[in-house]
Amino acid sequence: MNYNLILVHIFIFITFLSTTKEIRLSYYTDPEIKLRQLTIESLTKISSNFYMLNYLNDYFLSDLLQFNNKDEKDIIKFSYEKFGTEYDFNFTKLAAGFACSSFNVYNNDNHNLFGRNFDYGTSPTFIIWTQPKTGYKSISFIHGKFIGINNENNIIKDRLLLAPYAPMDGMNELGLAISVLLLSNKSTHQSNPGLTDITTSVIIRGILDTCAKVEEAINFFTKFNVHDTIEGNSFHFMITDAQGGSVVIEYINNEMKIIKPDVRKNNNYLYVTNFYLYPDSGDSSKMGYDRYIILEEYLNIKGVKMEWNNAMELLDKVKMGITLWSNVYDTKNSTVITAVRKDYSILYEFNIFNPLKKIIKTLPNPEPTSVPTSEPDPTPEPQPTSEPKHSSDKFIGLNIGIFLFSLIANLF
Repeated sequence: MNYNLILVHIFIFITFLSTTKEIRLSYYTDPEIKLRQLTIESLTKISSNFYMLNYLNDYFLSDLLQFNNKDEKDIIKFSYEKFGTEYDFNFTKLAAGFACSSFNVYNNDNHNLFGRNFDYGTSPTFIIWTQPKTGYKSISFIHGKFIGINNENNIIKDRLLLAPYAPMDGMNELGLAISVLLLSNKSTHQSNPGLTDITTSVIIRGILDTCAKVEEAINFFTKFNVHDTIEGNSFHFMITDAQGGSVVIEYINNEMKIIKPDVRKNNNYLYVTNFYLYPDSGDSSKMGYDRYIILEEYLNIKGVKMEWNNAMELLDKVKMGITLWSNVYDTKNSTVITAVRKDYSILYEFNIFNPLKKIIKTLPNPEPTSVPTSEPDPTPEPQPTSEPKHSSDKFIGLNIGIFLFSLIANLF
């Protein structure tokens, strides 16, 4: 038996383990990568198909706004450069069966309230908090399918890092709120020389992070060539702020159109569904016109002075079978009250400044709904996250195998 050779192998093995530990330690002590892991580990289940996430790491928005992003493929390319993780999903494969409704009203304290139904599909919903180093804090809502998470039984944790790039609506700490709604028309693809390309969801992220008022948001659009995410359909955006401003942005033949409240009628509010508000748009579809009339009639009866519960009741009236969430944002209080999957019997209140905290609310004297709802579990269930596997793990296993093989070989 060659004891000297055995001792050499033991020395090599111990040395390798020591080096590997340093490699692993450096992975977790790198500040940015550690924040990414903490972001993923913050994922918390609120109820069935409803999760919250505190996004702590950098998502490099200033770089993205200088990076031509016409579609999700460009976002995937950008995220791979920044995070080193490959993603495999495609917005263009998504069905265009969106609906959605938005409006703004005022409560008795003159807070501008922003109501929003998101109507599409059945994927998990994620509410995320972001705290960019050089921008405004915000809270926003993400459709799981847009970051490659189609059901809650298969949540690929690394894809959560894409969440800031895919908001459908949200509000920042200064009270600017925004939502996007589908239009039935050819897609917008601008090509103004000297401007960077930007896609639908990145517009929302950029406005939440950098704009305090409606006028700033309007100006933000003019700095980019806008490209619609889903080919064959267009979008319009409703934006409102804490000062009471509101606007709808539409694109007709690649030209931006701005719709403001009708000052002739002394209106300071807007409501929108899924057809163009701009006159002579050529849109004959009137998609969502029935919901638009309900909004109009309710606002005429109740007036635009209403509390959050009235705004939520109105969202209940215009819900659809595919409504995933209903939100009432208070632009002065930095809060949003949310109903999930048409269940208005239990509501959740979130605050921009209190990540991962929720208050359970109920509608005072809620009106009965004809749509059956499932009873969600109101208790948060932190989701276990597995430790990411690194290349050093493979080297450890390989070295153990070599060591054991050599040891046995030298014993005989």
